[in-house]
Amino acid sequence: MENLVFGYDIITCNGEMPNCFPTKFFETIRVGTDWKFNDSGKYWMDKHNVSWPLYNSGYFDNIGLTKKGIFDICNDRVIRQLTYKWFYPIEPFGDLYSLFGEKDFLDGPLYENISQKALDEIINYNGNLLIHYSIDGGLGAERKHFDKLRKWLISKNVPDDKVYLIFSDFEIGNSLNKLGTNYKYMCHSQALLNKANEYYNIIKDPDYSYWGNDSYEPQVGKIDGLVKSSVHNLDELQEYIQDCANRDTKQDFLFFMRHWKWERLFIIDALFKLGLDNSKVSWNKKQQCGITKKDFLNFIDNKKLYKLLTTTNSILDVEDINLIAGYGFESGYLYQYTYLSIIGESIFWQPIESGFFNKKLSWNEFRKKNKGLSTKEISQKYKNYKKDKIKDTDFRCGYLSEKIWKPIAHCHPFILVGPPKSLKYIKSIGFKTFSPYLDESYDNELDDEKRLKMIIECINNFANKSKSEKDDFLKDTFSIIEHNQKMLLSKANKVVELTKLYNFLNKK
Repeated sequence: MENLVFGYDIITCNGEMPNCFPTKFFETIRVGTDWKFNDSGKYWMDKHNVSWPLYNSGYFDNIGLTKKGIFDICNDRVIRQLTYKWFYPIEPFGDLYSLFGEKDFLDGPLYENISQKALDEIINYNGNLLIHYSIDGGLGAERKHFDKLRKWLISKNVPDDKVYLIFSDFEIGNSLNKLGTNYKYMCHSQALLNKANEYYNIIKDPDYSYWGNDSYEPQVGKIDGLVKSSVHNLDELQEYIQDCANRDTKQDFLFFMRHWKWERLFIIDALFKLGLDNSKVSWNKKQQCGITKKDFLNFIDNKKLYKLLTTTNSILDVEDINLIAGYGFESGYLYQYTYLSIIGESIFWQPIESGFFNKKLSWNEFRKKNKGLSTKEISQKYKNYKKDKIKDTDFRCGYLSEKIWKPIAHCHPFILVGPPKSLKYIKSIGFKTFSPYLDESYDNELDDEKRLKMIIECINNFANKSKSEKDDFLKDTFSIIEHNQKMLLSKANKVVELTKLYNFLNKK
């Protein structure tokens, strides 16, 4: 493949600075690492107590990449008479709120920091704008943000066909089309590729550790690299399934809950009612994420569960679940001794900016949230509330993190608590799911509250099966499990996956 060309406003003696990075923070990078941006994570975090807003992913280095300053690109065109297609990459880190300027330490949308010279080359010559955000997804993926970006690009006369987006979001195309754009877009999951490569390497080398010596990850800080994942061997799994009838210790569900999110709390409430002794469930009392006792009891009304979640920790494999990232932190035995994973994905409610409170509350729910007011005051307030326009839900987020790929790697059936159409998407890229053995009609339900109720009903239906029926379920779904693990390992072929990116960027 011919090299791609990426253009940068600033290339220092020790490498490029991320395009559109706020110049007021350049001194941090200079002092902390002598302009070696990708080595600046720890120093940056210690100084500013926030993650980078942008970064250099290095993701395209593997498919041949030439990095040039905008000055050199202009000289190539004007003086050397060289014409080639090139890209101006903007790579958000962690979430999209910084890109769109919604962070206190920023002065506005980061894309507005593009140099005028780069903008001229994009508008009038061979440059193209590339927003690459496949490392993460979800947070900030809102209609109002993309509409603001669209209006800004129009104001600058940037042609639609000069705008490329690579996101880890299977709804990105539908969303952009609803805004009336003709941007080029691609759904590419870096989480899938990373997870596939992690397990491929573990199978090749049992001593493999995802995190190398002195690894630093902005989410968790320094990682010692001693914790590593383990996976099932399919032959051993088949022997285990055949031996299930003689075991009495197998539990129903495996459910990890670190950050409190409403959908996860409703799931853990359902498991509590079924008996937590029947499942392996993790939680951390420090991860309440702003959910108050009042709101919890208004919507879940389970005092015993609230007390349990706020006074105890449930540890399954890693002692400090505050300090884990998405890779290198699983233990295979948790999957061996449970029948099903319940996956609490990063995104559930749509639109994501309104979260659990997207839907209009009933009178009783509204009254509970407004205790202390008179009935007359609540009644008038409720009338006004009912008149308010419900937020548009047609701009959906289809982000799937590494969480969906973990049970697949561990040969585990699953129920997915995530965005609608998620199962449809993973089937579209070659995986299989567990219908008719599980009722997966919840995947088609766009109404979040209804979908959550359907998921809980699916959980209850499985829990109410007899032990022999649960054992038969594993036998019946073995071929699906086997197919999925093989499919995941096939995704570890970086050449194939990165070639897709190359071909997307080089479309005529």
